[in-house]
Amino acid sequence: ALVPRGKYELRIRATGSIDVPDLCFALHVRNRQGTVVYGVDPRSTLGPSFAVRAGESLDIRLRFTCHFGGACFFASYGLVRSDGTALDFRHEALELRVESDPRLQHASIVDLDASVECVRLQSR
Repeated sequence: ALVPRGKYELRIRATGSIDVPDLCFALHVRNRQGTVVYGVDPRSTLGPSFAVRAGESLDIRLRFTCHFGGACFFASYGLVRSDGTALDFRHEALELRVESDPRLQHASIVDLDASVECVRLQSR
């Protein structure tokens, strides 16, 4: 389970099958009722786009601080073009169980204090 105020990292390793000049990371987190409580996509200010060539591998890392209240959430994430066209997207791929902390009071607004980094991997 995730702990409120804990620091976490979601990593995606991807290999391009085609040249993509504007690859972006997207993430949506929904609560049990299906409401998106957090999201980042190419229209947000979270991170830049990345150019990837066919056959090239990337390690994309989303680092975040968990500012969720105790509950269960579902994360959808993937790689999209800067216009929002999905290239590889996993819907509700992760269940995020967040432990309750009675010392914390949370409103319905959520913040992950997130950043995205893309690292080019060595060619083999």
